[in-house]
Amino acid sequence: MTRDPGVLVSGPAAGGIVRCSPNGGAAEQLAKVAEGEIAEGPQLLLDGAVLLFTIAKTADSERWSK
Repeated sequence: MTRDPGVLVSGPAAGGIVRCSPNGGAAEQLAKVAEGEIAEGPQLLLDGAVLLFTIAKTADSERWSK
């Protein structure tokens, strides 16, 4: 999860990446991933204009070694 003064971006998630206000409210879907994929390590860059994250094809602990 990354933090910005006005936003929380959360992952890993099987459904993708979401953005939430630190003040509460509904989550906003920023990116979706395909079935069987996991979004990991989301970061908002350039004042929120760019979303950077990694997609893993499996959830096992060795996923980055493959």
